[in-house]
Amino acid sequence: MFKKKKIYLVLSVILAVALLSACGGNSSPDPAPAPTPAPSNNQSTTPPPADETVYELNVNLTGGEPGQQNYLKLFRELEEESGGRLQCTVYFAGSLLAIPDIPKGLQSGVAEISSMATNNYTSIMPLNSRILQFPFMGLKDPGVAVEILTQLQAEFPEMQKEFDDLGIINLGNFAFPPYNLHFSDEKIDVRVPADVKGLKIMTNKIEFQEILNSAGAAPVQMSPSDVYTSLEKNVIDGYANSYGFAPKFGLTDVSVNHLEFGEYGAWLDFSNTGINAAFFNSLPEDLQQIIVNKFATKGYIPYQDELDMTESFKATGEARGDKFVTLTDEELAQWSELGVAAHQNAIDEINAARGDDAASRIYARALELIAERFGN
Repeated sequence: MFKKKKIYLVLSVILAVALLSACGGNSSPDPAPAPTPAPSNNQSTTPPPADETVYELNVNLTGGEPGQQNYLKLFRELEEESGGRLQCTVYFAGSLLAIPDIPKGLQSGVAEISSMATNNYTSIMPLNSRILQFPFMGLKDPGVAVEILTQLQAEFPEMQKEFDDLGIINLGNFAFPPYNLHFSDEKIDVRVPADVKGLKIMTNKIEFQEILNSAGAAPVQMSPSDVYTSLEKNVIDGYANSYGFAPKFGLTDVSVNHLEFGEYGAWLDFSNTGINAAFFNSLPEDLQQIIVNKFATKGYIPYQDELDMTESFKATGEARGDKFVTLTDEELAQWSELGVAAHQNAIDEINAARGDDAASRIYARALELIAERFGN
């Protein structure tokens, strides 16, 4: 049974230092005042007028974002705390930038800020979007997983460089609850890899596609909005995602059979909030600090909705008699064995593309941190 856990928004220490050291000047400075005589000893000086320049931010949120209203609240708070000097126009459901366009859109300034599900950018940011998101790495608690990712980003400049090359500053990381397998037919019985042979399963995680292929299944990539129709028409048998995915995309009545890979799930997906670096560096230091502080506030949880939807969906499923299957350690070990092989293939691929061993070093360090925090 999935235990509700608090997802923390964690700001990378190294990024916070970089942000505060990269402060720029006012993008629209007031004209210099005319010179005035120096005051005499009995004259009082009047402080210069406060900077009242208004900075406009176009904010892009992706489709299906569970915490869109929470995000909206955050940006309204930014407006208030800045005294109106930050003005945020929020575009919901990717109406400003579609998911594939977010990195380039942030880089070019189409949007100043956007949520970014990093697993969508495996080709341009493989170190941030693949290594800690491998299936069956043993990441249990989403909050601790975010802490591990943030520590890796602080330790390895190669991870930071992926953001730098795109002209993006990562304001903070998030993680979704564990992903499992969900089917539309209660008669499907899957426990070990051999049981998925011939099944058509939607997953956009490339390493999990490799696992399914090696087990004889047919992995399918598709837009989340197409999953309901595909399940209803038996185009696919199931999908890999978190429990919150079903109510988010209207899949509640066609998701009735759930394979849970133990308490750890198969993997966690990560997301972050990116801001255009040039825009951020053009802001006065006090506004930079307001933004940094807002995203570093641990009590603010944009993805709390995902946890709420998970608990609500599981309660609904249990009440109507959904099938819930939890694997034993021995059964899970068979899946993990395939996962390790997929990890190594991915590491070799990333190293070859980069021409170095950064992926190997980050992977090894990630395993150390996971063992320290979760005892794996």
